[in-house]
Amino acid sequence: MRQAVFSLRRMLPEDVLTTTNETIAMNPDAVAVDVCEFEQLAAKATPETLEQAARLYRGDLLDGMRLREPGFEEWLTRERDRLRSQAVEVLHRLTAMRVEDGSLETAIASASRLVMLDPTRETTHRTLIRLYLDTGRRDAAVRQYHACERVLARELGMRPDAETRALYDKILASRAVTAPAANGRLTPAAVLIVEDEPVTRTLLEGILRTAGYDITAVTDGADALAHLNQRHVDLILSDIALPRLDGLSLARKALRAN
Repeated sequence: MRQAVFSLRRMLPEDVLTTTNETIAMNPDAVAVDVCEFEQLAAKATPETLEQAARLYRGDLLDGMRLREPGFEEWLTRERDRLRSQAVEVLHRLTAMRVEDGSLETAIASASRLVMLDPTRETTHRTLIRLYLDTGRRDAAVRQYHACERVLARELGMRPDAETRALYDKILASRAVTAPAANGRLTPAAVLIVEDEPVTRTLLEGILRTAGYDITAVTDGADALAHLNQRHVDLILSDIALPRLDGLSLARKALRAN
């Protein structure tokens, strides 16, 4: 332990570690911790801070870390569950706020992330279906219903409840009296953008959304794969170098899934 502390002191700035005869800690004023920032932003609960908190949460705490120490593993499991639940609540509140203020595209983005975090949350699937309908994307609404149907059957052995099925019947009834567009589609093609570089991602989103496509953007191949498990897309635009799952691995896994 003494050797480890000595090595840490050599690697870190002088004011980072604080020690006593019995404890070792990090000085919170000397470091920035994304988990702490996430929780502080979530607690403020304004649309702006919830947006920032949602951007900070990019997956499970210390994802991929393995340490064969039962006490640490138990703590890590509890913290992962706690932070995931907090992220679910952040996205739920953000979606509701954006629906209320009429920012439907932002609401779709947050609801889509919420479905990826909590796939069996049927109310969120229903919210997404309604949002797609409100933005004129009947085909996307139908795909979302089928994604909900699949995940509930697979994970819970259940069918969608009566309210969700009634919403689906309403979609089918409206499609029956709606003339298709010239290309035979009722809604734009769904495009999934996978890009961790913010400027490039925003540029692609803007260009394709302006062209009328149904856009979803994520920052990593692992998130893209989770999204593909929930809904169909017509096209994937992916970078190759990504943080957790690279673009080539994503392509191989997507092809095997189909």
